[in-house]
Amino acid sequence: KRIRLGSLEPSVLKKDFVDKLCTEEKFLPSFHLSLQSGSNKVLADMKRKYNREMVLSNVAYIKEKMPTATFTCDIIAGFTGESEEDFEKTYDIAERIEFLHMHVFPFSKREGTPAAAMPCQLPESVKNERVKRLSELEKTLRARNIERFLGMKFCVLFETEKNGVYTGHTENMLEVSVLSEIDIRGKIVKVKINGYDGEKVLAEKV
Repeated sequence: KRIRLGSLEPSVLKKDFVDKLCTEEKFLPSFHLSLQSGSNKVLADMKRKYNREMVLSNVAYIKEKMPTATFTCDIIAGFTGESEEDFEKTYDIAERIEFLHMHVFPFSKREGTPAAAMPCQLPESVKNERVKRLSELEKTLRARNIERFLGMKFCVLFETEKNGVYTGHTENMLEVSVLSEIDIRGKIVKVKINGYDGEKVLAEKV
């Protein structure tokens, strides 16, 4: 009943592809982007086939066509040669897109790769500081995302249970928890979003 795509390179999300997704009833409007950076210089150094302008344009079109869509991503902080200005562009694109969740990793050298041999390797302290800044931003963006869905109704596929509290995911990948007297694991149930406790979205069955 549900089709969800993951780990998408942003260049894939062209208008004609998004338009086709909109006609698929089973498609769930959550997009996990293999973003890595918001700096065109860093993306070019990584030999990525897209730039920040393409990412922002494609995401804006998705938001226009799918108002409840959410976005998650992978980001590498402290790639070889990443300047403070480059990092600020990554921070900026994350704010603009308003990611629900970001998988942020410090760059690590892998023997035999071009990046490992490049000059201007960054100190671990700089990488870790940038990871921390993005992680703090993520908390703000997550709360901002959830706030816009308060009072709205979604269908949740419930997956786990603990002490009568059932947890699952909405169509747009919000992790939601509700109290239920009956076992609703493995079932899709309509809920109303009521709040956010800093970790999980709180809802009630409707």
